[in-house]
Amino acid sequence: MAAPKDTLDEIQAFLRRPLKEIQKYIITADTHPVFMRHVEGIAGQVGIECPRIVVVPTPLVNAAGGPGTGTIFLTEGFLNMLGQKTLETAPDKKLEMVLAHEMSHIKDGAGKMLAGMYLPWMALPVAGAAAVYLYDKMHRHHDAGEVCQIKLKRALEQTTQEELDGLRDQYEAGKDAACEKHWKDCEQALAWQHQLWTGGKYLAGAALGLGGGLMLSRHLARSAEFRADRMAIKIGRDAEAYIEFLEDATRQLSELWHETNRRAPGGSFSQRVQDFVETELKLIKNDTMHAHPHPSERAVHARAYLNRLLQAEQAIHPAAIL
Repeated sequence: MAAPKDTLDEIQAFLRRPLKEIQKYIITADTHPVFMRHVEGIAGQVGIECPRIVVVPTPLVNAAGGPGTGTIFLTEGFLNMLGQKTLETAPDKKLEMVLAHEMSHIKDGAGKMLAGMYLPWMALPVAGAAAVYLYDKMHRHHDAGEVCQIKLKRALEQTTQEELDGLRDQYEAGKDAACEKHWKDCEQALAWQHQLWTGGKYLAGAALGLGGGLMLSRHLARSAEFRADRMAIKIGRDAEAYIEFLEDATRQLSELWHETNRRAPGGSFSQRVQDFVETELKLIKNDTMHAHPHPSERAVHARAYLNRLLQAEQAIHPAAIL
């Protein structure tokens, strides 16, 4: 699962400790042979090398496996929540599936992580260039008089480029000195319009690139979570237990919400929401794009995936399900 800022801060602070102090929290095959033998088996099913397992001494509840790091961080609070009191034994069913989930993130690789981080900014100049190209193409294929129509700020008439050229010709030929002011107003208005078009097309491209890139980045992040859940269900020993774990997390968040409302009955609704987010749900606060799906949404997707697996199994081996 994605680590909220509090957990990341705890991990960073933990990793700044002296190496000798950190080593006792690193789970290895020498120190925990039974546990790591199961971890190695899960890694083989996921298709990666066996990751390092590090227990972070914090009551915060989280597990994090960063793409490309080859390390899974498990907080003591998370292990206690799962009831995994010791790592001397094999991981229980829920922890086994959580490990598979985190290994899926590791399998995604650093390349996909970088794409997710920088895609919005990579898309920005690309989309900007595309917008400029399309605008210039449109400009070349339209009559200049139609493309450059303007409404003068101080007049209720539209002046085309053709009309402006005619006024300029009259003025330069001295046929109508009275048109000088009108021509200069038109010239200035067209210059303003050109600046607006020039700036606008780049801004439009920037907005298109940034907006599209952020949306695509959000989609990739959410897809990674659903994909990791599917991996956990596919290789786990108890898919129902994993789905129940997600549903339990949903209930805990709901109870947390009601408890927050109960503690502050006199406050405004917006203040209670703010307090709730700031004090209890740091994940939501730090996930401004909502790239990390809510546990309830993940549970629905996981349930649907499990049902598809069962239907496929029933189609292949009808007697195995009956």
